[in-house]
Amino acid sequence: MTRSAGIALMCFLMLGCQSMGMTPGLRDLPEEQFQSLWRVYTQCLANREAAAVREDVETLSRAAFANEGIGGGLPDALVGWVETPPVRLAVEPKAMAAACAVHGGRIAWQAGHPETAHRLYSLVVRRFHEPHLAFYVKEADAGLALVEREAIKSHLTLVDSR
Repeated sequence: MTRSAGIALMCFLMLGCQSMGMTPGLRDLPEEQFQSLWRVYTQCLANREAAAVREDVETLSRAAFANEGIGGGLPDALVGWVETPPVRLAVEPKAMAAACAVHGGRIAWQAGHPETAHRLYSLVVRRFHEPHLAFYVKEADAGLALVEREAIKSHLTLVDSR
């Protein structure tokens, strides 16, 4: 192998996939779509109706997890080596969805809808595992504990009244 071929090969190996651009199918979020998500997020935090907040959570969750499974065409042996592409926004859709779900859980609980509160808090605990979302998971855990404690208390009250 000639020296120039060796240098070219070494440059190619050092650059690796970085020079190939983003994963096919993954693109920056267009301004209109981001603005739409931001509107849903601010509407969620301002809303006081559990059903409306639940719809906002669903919309934000779909956007937050839209890029998961990008490595679908890769062999199983390589999937572990592929990192999830970073979010290229000023705010992260997963954080917006988690915040909206925690807010929705609180609203549902205050409105006397423990099943909806449980569902929203559980969504956060099940789906949002990244370390930077730990605050929302902690809040959702606290909400779940409250809902479950009250459910046990009301169940015990029903048993005692018999």
